Amino acid sequence: MPKPPEEYWKFVSQYPSIRRLFEEKAEANKDKVFLYFKDEKYTYGELNEASDRVAAGLAELGVKKGTKVSMFMFNSPEWVTALFALAKLGAVLVPLNTALKGDPLIYQATQSDSEVMIVDSRLLDSYKRVEDDLKTLKNVVVTVKNESVDSSLMPSKPHVTFDELQKHKPNEEVKADVTYKDTMCIMYTSGTTGPSKGCVMPAAFGLYNAFEMVDYLEYTKDDVLYCCLPLFHGNALALSLLASVVAEASLALAEWFSASRFWEDCCKYGATAVNLLADMHVILFKRPTSEYEREHNVKRIFSAPVVKELYPFLKGRYGCEWLNGYGLTENGIVTLWSLEDARAGRMDPGSIGKAVPFADVAIMDPETGELLPPGKVGEIVTRPKLPFAMFKEYYKMPEKTIQAWENLWFHTGDLGYMDENGAFYFVDRIKDMIRRRGENISSFELEKALFRNQKIAEVAAVPVKTETGDEEVKVCIVLKPGEKMTPEEFMDWCQDNLPYFWIPRFVEFRDSLPKTPTGRVEKYKLREEGITPNTWDREKAGYKIKKTRPT
Repeated sequence: MPKPPEEYWKFVSQYPSIRRLFEEKAEANKDKVFLYFKDEKYTYGELNEASDRVAAGLAELGVKKGTKVSMFMFNSPEWVTALFALAKLGAVLVPLNTALKGDPLIYQATQSDSEVMIVDSRLLDSYKRVEDDLKTLKNVVVTVKNESVDSSLMPSKPHVTFDELQKHKPNEEVKADVTYKDTMCIMYTSGTTGPSKGCVMPAAFGLYNAFEMVDYLEYTKDDVLYCCLPLFHGNALALSLLASVVAEASLALAEWFSASRFWEDCCKYGATAVNLLADMHVILFKRPTSEYEREHNVKRIFSAPVVKELYPFLKGRYGCEWLNGYGLTENGIVTLWSLEDARAGRMDPGSIGKAVPFADVAIMDPETGELLPPGKVGEIVTRPKLPFAMFKEYYKMPEKTIQAWENLWFHTGDLGYMDENGAFYFVDRIKDMIRRRGENISSFELEKALFRNQKIAEVAAVPVKTETGDEEVKVCIVLKPGEKMTPEEFMDWCQDNLPYFWIPRFVEFRDSLPKTPTGRVEKYKLREEGITPNTWDREKAGYKIKKTRPT
C-alpha cells in the first residue's frame, strides 16, 4: 500500500533540493547508466560532472540563485544536464514549449523575466524571428545539433554554445544553498482554455511527485523508465526524470512520442515502465500489431486517463499493467491507482484513483462552494496536506492566484465525482460540458463513445453557438489512414450507438486536430473556429434523427 504522509515528508526532509537529491544519488551510483538517448548512454557520474561544468559556465554568464533561465529545447542529454546545472546554481528553470512561435514565445520568455535562454539549434528560426522583442534576455546558449548552422540564424545577442559551457572547470563556489521552499521552475500551463499562466513550483513539488511515482508504481534500481513525453511538461520532468533519480533507476529518453517506434524503443532499451498522456494509448491501440509489442519488458504504464472500454484489451494485448491518475500542472498528480490495487482488481477501470498522501481531494458544488457527497457531480478541488506540495502562485498574477484558491481550495476547472470507496471519476472540463436543449452532454463521454467507430483515429467534441444563440454539438473528426466516411454514414452510425440528444448537429472532417506537444487537444481553438465553410450541418442537409419514444 502507498506510504503514509509522514514518509513523504521524511523523504523531502532528507533530500530538500533537486541538487542534494541528484548529487547524493550520483555519488552512490557513479558508474551506473542513468541516461539512454538514441545510441548514447551516460552514467550518473558523467552527468554529475557535466552539470558541474555547465553550472560553472552559466555562472560566468551571470546566472545565480533566483535567475530565470528559459529552456527552448527538444528532449536531449543537454536538457538533462542543464536541469541539474540550474539546480546546483539555485536558478529558476523556465521550460518552454517547443511549438511556441511569435507572440506566445515572446510572452512566456519575457513574462517570466528570463535573463538567459538555452535554445536548440533546430529552433533558432523561431527564436530569431522574435529576438528583438525578447527584452529581458541578456545571454543566449545554443545547443548545436549539427555541424552546419546557418550563421544568419545565430543570435545577435551575446551568445555561447552549450559545448563551450561544458569546457569550464567545475567550481564549487558557484553552487547555492537551496531548500524545498525555493522555486525550482516556472512552468506554463498548456493554454487549452486560454492564455498561459506561469505556475511557480517549489522544489518540494518535484520531490513529492517523483517520490509518489516510486511509491505507487514500486520502482527500483533495476527499472528503466522510458520517457517519450517532452521534458518541458511536468509529467516527464517530475514523474519520469526525477523519479528515475529517486529510485536510482535508468531513464531512456526519446526526443518525442512516436507511435510507430514506441514498442521498438521499449525493447531496445529494456524499458520496464512508461508514462503516457491524453489519447496516446488509443493511438497505440489503433495501430496494427507489431513484433515488438509482446517482446518488451514493460511491467506498468501510467496513463491519464485510460479509456475504460479499452482497459481489458490493453492489458490483454500488451501484457502489462495500466494505471490511471489525475492531476494538473499546478498540483501534480493528486489521484492515482496503486499497483497493489490494480493487481487486486480493486479499482474500477473508469476511475482516476484515490487521493494521494500529500493532498486532500474533494468534489465541490461550483455555485455554492459546498462539498458534495459520493455520487454527486461537481468541481474537483484539492489542497496540499504537506508543506509546499503544490504550486506557490501564478507568476505576477495575484488576482488569478486568489481566484484559483477561492474558499481555500484549488479549483481545477474539471467536473468529477467520488464513489463510496473514495475513488474519483473524471467527467469533463467545466468549459467542455455542452448544454444542449436542457441536456448536459459531457464531451469526454461523447468522445469515448465515438472512438468505438473503427474508422475514427481522433475526435473532439465542442459546443458551438447557432444562429439562435443556442449551443449545439460539433465534432471534428480525423479518420484513420485510407478510411473514408460521409457525414450521412457517420450519422447512421451515431443513431445506432448514441443517445439521440448526443448526436451532433455539426460534423467536420479534418486532416488533424490542433494540439499541444503533449497530445492534448486545444479545444478552445475549435470553439473559437465555430462553424466553418467545411462544417456539415445535419439540419441544413435534411438528415432526420429517429428518436426512441415510449409506446
